Amino acid sequence: MSNYNKLGFVYKKEILDRSIKPGFDKLISNADKLITGLNPFCGDEVKYHINLKENILTNIYLEVEGCAIHKASSSFLSDVIINEKVLEVQSMCEEFISYFNKNNDENKQFKNDKLNIANPLLDIKSNQIRIKCVLLSWNTMHNNLFSKNQ
Repeated sequence: MSNYNKLGFVYKKEILDRSIKPGFDKLISNADKLITGLNPFCGDEVKYHINLKENILTNIYLEVEGCAIHKASSSFLSDVIINEKVLEVQSMCEEFISYFNKNNDENKQFKNDKLNIANPLLDIKSNQIRIKCVLLSWNTMHNNLFSKNQ
């Protein structure tokens, strides 16, 4: 007997739709920033090609490989950060990441309303193994957006 009922958090329509078509697929020539992340244990990989204008992320080209959760999370992140100031992106990443690092589940409301786009991912917190799938892109963006090397 299958346990698909216990995997409902993975198979939400929003997650499946974004895993199939994450969007942000128009190539950028001369990206101002390339941000990459890899989970070597499972092979999930993400590359964000970003154009910046006056510290605002004006264009994103997303390359993403891996599981459905990782692809969907990368897509949601792109929606959240497009047309945002770099400092605001940092703040939003911190807020999203902290939700998954807290021990309680009580507050599923974000201070920044734009993060609510990613609400379909919140139930994944109940499965510790899959949290890394959700957070790879968010941690990658947070840790590398200011980096001069990327």
